[in-house]
Amino acid sequence: MAERPLNITERRERMLTLILARSSCSVAELAQEFDVTSATIRSDLAHLEQERLVTRTHGGVVARAGVDREKLLAERGEDAVKARIAQKALELVANGDSLSIDTGTTAIAFARALAQSSLTGLKVISSDLTVLSLLETRDDFETIAIGGRVRPGFHFACGGITLEALDHFSVEKCFVSTTCIDIREGLTTPNVDTAQLKAKYLSIGHSSTLLVDSTKFGRVSFSKFASLDQIDHVVVDDGVKPAIIQELRRHKCDVLIS
Repeated sequence: MAERPLNITERRERMLTLILARSSCSVAELAQEFDVTSATIRSDLAHLEQERLVTRTHGGVVARAGVDREKLLAERGEDAVKARIAQKALELVANGDSLSIDTGTTAIAFARALAQSSLTGLKVISSDLTVLSLLETRDDFETIAIGGRVRPGFHFACGGITLEALDHFSVEKCFVSTTCIDIREGLTTPNVDTAQLKAKYLSIGHSSTLLVDSTKFGRVSFSKFASLDQIDHVVVDDGVKPAIIQELRRHKCDVLIS
């Protein structure tokens, strides 16, 4: 069966991933890679440059500093900083709360902290397979798995089925992570499906908490899923600069420092 042609968003997403991996590409290389005209590539690059993701050069493009590619889950480290952030975030949870938890290593650290905590009677929904496996060890928690298309290499469900399933829920507290955070650009991630999933989680929560370490600040990626004004609480490590903490609080975010 012939592979389905990429739509414009998918093409630009994959194009950005390729540029970040190679550091630079020519228009001719990209046109051959994606089997489209040079004019189409130039239009795509103009869009990516407008989004501050790349810098165009004569005949090509270079990766822009501060823009991240998406790492596979196996490439990421669940380090002590994320564990401290997760422990601090427990202060925002009470016995009997209903929660949603998104995906990624920081979300996994939070799920592990919940599973090892003295909290009781939680109701938790997630589409992340590792988060679910950690929480199912607690027989006093009600853990609900959200299904859908599993994203290879990332161990979570996403796509239309997942988004539709989440529409059936409303939780007291939503916990999300992000690949990149910028005061002006907000919260971004390299993949459109992931961004849509995170945005949906935020939409079903009465309050929202962002779990984010200091390495993610001042960076932008392809797909925006929230502005800072949509976040009630931000849990960070002590490596975040005081000026950034002030900016977060100026956006009415309650900041907890681990």
